[in-house]
Amino acid sequence: MTTEYRNYAPLVLDAVSFDRLRSPEYRRFLDAAVFTPGVRLLLARRKHRPDWPFVDTKFNPNTGADLPAEAYGVIYCWFLGRGSEALAGHLPRLDAIEGLSPVERAEAKSCFAQLVEAMTHAIPRVMNANFGRCPFRINRDYKAVDAAGQTFAISHTIRSAGDTFCAKGLIAEGSPANVQRGVNMILDCANYVRDNAYGSD
Repeated sequence: MTTEYRNYAPLVLDAVSFDRLRSPEYRRFLDAAVFTPGVRLLLARRKHRPDWPFVDTKFNPNTGADLPAEAYGVIYCWFLGRGSEALAGHLPRLDAIEGLSPVERAEAKSCFAQLVEAMTHAIPRVMNANFGRCPFRINRDYKAVDAAGQTFAISHTIRSAGDTFCAKGLIAEGSPANVQRGVNMILDCANYVRDNAYGSD
């Protein structure tokens, strides 16, 4: 990835305005500095670990080194939702990213769609394993685990970031069933926060 930034130069905005931020020059800069390398990173990580069904961020962003293998034993529920939401939002924009080759664009469309499907399909499984909740972190059996990786009984009297992010991910996926499920989760979270507490697992 470092070769992509060998000729990097920041775009200095002397006079910031909405027109400037909407300009083709600024959009090209964002594509070159953020979106093109970001898409390539996701594709590279997918090829590196094709058996991992979710977005693979299990590496050190400073060095590029993989995290230990045991890192794949932990899944962060909020990222199932946020990752789904982000990829669903990027899917329709892939054609506008000029730096991608046609092959990369096609691969990204397929990869992103597969990841959104895998992550949003996992969310109901998480809820089934955790009494309707999406806790902060889970193991590969979808059971809530603490920072040491030990399973524990989650609280029924709070709703947390995992719950709300997963709801947003389901809504962003866009199918009628998932939109309805996500809306129901948002309403459930709102009621619990009003009547009890917004907490942390």
